[in-house]
Formats: sequence, structure tokens, C-alpha cells
Amino acid sequence: MDSHSLQVGADRAVNDNLRLGGFVGTSRADVDFNGEYSKGKLRSQAVGLYATFANEQGWYLDNIAKYELLTAKFVDEKRKYNAVSLSSEIGKRFALSNDWSITPQAQLAYHTINGKADESRLNLFTARAGVRVAKSFTLNNGWNVQPYAEVNAITEKANKAKVRVNQYQFDVAENKGRVQTALGLTAGNRNHRLGLEASITSGSKFKQPLSVLANYRYQW
Repeated sequence: MDSHSLQVGADRAVNDNLRLGGFVGTSRADVDFNGEYSKGKLRSQAVGLYATFANEQGWYLDNIAKYELLTAKFVDEKRKYNAVSLSSEIGKRFALSNDWSITPQAQLAYHTINGKADESRLNLFTARAGVRVAKSFTLNNGWNVQPYAEVNAITEKANKAKVRVNQYQFDVAENKGRVQTALGLTAGNRNHRLGLEASITSGSKFKQPLSVLANYRYQW
């Protein structure tokens, strides 16, 4: 499956520790069932809200609420779904010597997708625990650059749901446990902040060879 997504958002500082914001997004994915059940396309439009708390001791808490309108297109049918996601992540950054840092983190998320008359509602709980190790550099031109490495253990639990693809009906299988490893880089200078991350995910029932995430932030 090949997928692409774009997200744009804005936030505002409530005080020195709390920021509130919102975002809109769109994504597309092309699904290939290896010729056995034809091919399909999945399109998504999303809107969401988020709140980020961070203090001087290095603690942070990120909360996200998102609604998505999903459109699945197959050879002989098109189906629309409503999806809601809630996510909360907590972590603490520990500053080490020589501008090194380590950040353990944990996340809980809930996702639900409504079903049609011949399908079941999908309810999915996801838990993630990981750690990020980073090193900061300040360049002569004033840019602060921080390469990092991250590893996460992910598990999930879903109800017994069914979906339809063309005339076929499938049980939704859990991905169970998997491990995600990532290498990334952030860079900031005055009002600009850039980020780039590449990750792979592997498990007994789930494999994602390569995922690339790029982001840009401008602060007024």
C-alpha cells in the first residue's frame, strides 16, 4: 500500500506552558490485494484539535482529537465512513552532558470507524512506549540542529469487526505487537523550524518498509 498525506495547522500560546491549536488534513492511499481481490483507493479529509503542555522540568503532554471522512473506492462500489481518533502522549526530556538528551515517552490512542449495514463498527486501542536519544549542535549561522534516533514498541487491541471489499467480506485482524525505529533531524533558527524523519516498522503481522515525514513550522 502506497500512501501520502498533507496536514496544515495553527496554534496559539495560552501561557508559557500551554498551547492550543487546530489542523486540517488530507490523505490518499492506493491498496493492492496482489490481484486476488482487485485494487482500491482510500481518500481521507480530516479536521482536529490539539493541546500541548510543557514545563521547565522537561515534562510534556500532547492531546489530539481528530475527525476524518473516509472514502473507499473499489471496482464496483464506493463507501464512506466516519472516523474519530483520540490520542494522549506523555514524556520527559532529560538533559545530559555535552548537549545530549534522552526522552522516554508513552502514548495511548483510541480509534473508531462506523460500519455500514453489512459491516461492523471498528474500535481500536493502541499503546506505544519508546525512547528518543538526541544530540544538539549550534552552527555558525545560528541554526540549532538536532539529529536523533528513536525506538518504539507498539501494541493494539481491536474488536471483532468485518469489512467488505467488492463482493468479499473480511475479518479485521489485529496487528498485535510491532517495533518502530526512526532516524530524524530537527533544525531551528529564529521563527523557522524544520523536521525530517524516516522510520520502519516491523512485526509478526505488520510491516512498513519505509515512512518519511517532513514538517515545517513558522512562529510569529
